[in-house]
Amino acid sequence: MPIEFVCGSCQKKLRVPEEFAGRTAKCPNCTTLLTVPGGAVPSPGAGVASPLAPSFPAGGFTPPPPPPPGGNFPQFQPPPAPGAPNWGGPQPGQAENPYAAPQTVRTYQGEPVGTGEMQHTKLEIGDLLNSTWKVFKQRWSSVLFGVFITGLITNIIGRIADAIFLNDSFGFLGILLNLAVTLPVNVFFGAGLIKFLLKVARGEPSEFNDLTSGGPYFTNFLLTSLMVGIAVIIGFLLLIVPGIYLGLMFAPAFQFVVDKNANVGEVYSLCTKYTEGNKLTLFLTGLVLFLIFVVIFITIIGAIAVGLFGYLLANVAYLKMTGQPVAYQDT
Repeated sequence: MPIEFVCGSCQKKLRVPEEFAGRTAKCPNCTTLLTVPGGAVPSPGAGVASPLAPSFPAGGFTPPPPPPPGGNFPQFQPPPAPGAPNWGGPQPGQAENPYAAPQTVRTYQGEPVGTGEMQHTKLEIGDLLNSTWKVFKQRWSSVLFGVFITGLITNIIGRIADAIFLNDSFGFLGILLNLAVTLPVNVFFGAGLIKFLLKVARGEPSEFNDLTSGGPYFTNFLLTSLMVGIAVIIGFLLLIVPGIYLGLMFAPAFQFVVDKNANVGEVYSLCTKYTEGNKLTLFLTGLVLFLIFVVIFITIIGAIAVGLFGYLLANVAYLKMTGQPVAYQDT
């Protein structure tokens, strides 16, 4: 029977065959060295378990040689779930690591789908809208919470800054001071909201702490905001069309900052690559949402729902165009 135990450092649940009781290996989640329970602790000269499935000769199991200096211990490698994409797991024909943690990343309803590697994928309007709707109908309350809390906090701080600085006593200096207060707040919470919505699109738990986690992305997010803003303004000054083109090209810019911690130069390259062949689809999808918004604007609830759907769609579009999985697609 496999031995199941929990990493004492990160609480990750792990599973190994019973033949490896007492052996030492490295947790894949936190890299802590662990001793598999159920057997005697190996002596200093004993070896460690191989990361690949071992063979068992008739005379019994022979421990492999000890690791080289530096402690090159094998790691637990979670196997892919049946039917799920094999993100970094053993490939067909490759032996499976016996130190296997129970799989927690799956693609079926209600489970997170993980991140995966990026691969340029062409968007389709129907698929994009349908995929976003499947997530939205499962997690609309999460989207509402994230957008409402972010908007509430930034609006309150903005109104306070307006009341303090935008008056005759400060003049033009008041405008600069107001910007110095509101811009960092909007950048900080804007990054947090994108992280929050990406978790929603992936089927992961999202919470208030995600909305306040924009600190690590602050500099790149701010610089990207300046780059995108200047580029789009210049584009619109050049007879509007270039501005629309640049706006579409930079549509996933902030997702790259938050999801891949990309800097300004990397954002430009990534946006150029992954929006190639997708700009028209993004434009037509945005046009469809705008027309729906105009039609149902007379109903406040409907207008809010379309706005929330648009926030989520931007993040689903990012996952789709980069070939990453989206949650709740079996519903």
